[in-house]
Amino acid sequence: MFVDVSNWYNYPEHRTIYNTNRHFFNCGGYALGNFGWYWPAADKDEQMKIDSLFQRKAYHKADKIMVNRIFEDFPELVEVKAEWIRKHEIDYKKFEIIAFRSAHRECWDFHFRKLGANGRWYEKCGGDYKIYDYNYDSIFDIWNNMYNGKIYFFARRRPRK
Repeated sequence: MFVDVSNWYNYPEHRTIYNTNRHFFNCGGYALGNFGWYWPAADKDEQMKIDSLFQRKAYHKADKIMVNRIFEDFPELVEVKAEWIRKHEIDYKKFEIIAFRSAHRECWDFHFRKLGANGRWYEKCGGDYKIYDYNYDSIFDIWNNMYNGKIYFFARRRPRK
């Protein structure tokens, strides 16, 4: 679900990293390329269901709901195996790789990273302005000392420039 702030801030219809204030998109909006505030839930009821599952430590079920929502919102994405990422078996110059995982802790959260065509992982945290980058193999570490759930990897063709 995207929270559309274009009415509030009068941004162009086709948002980019260059025409959208970085405080107005989160990790999902950045990694998925829509530059809005993305939450992998259809509505408040689904958000509450996910929250309830995390409170009961049913992490896999909560992750599954969010991953299914990502596929519904972005049907061009395909899931790829972590082993393919680990072995560098996908040409990241031709394909965007997007990683998603949640924090399996009392204060849960979710996060996205994306792989640049240069082989580095990039992230934007919430309303923070800065975009951080990491080396290729760091994707299998715990992210930001918080995100420790299973990593789901998605791929789609990079847009031609």
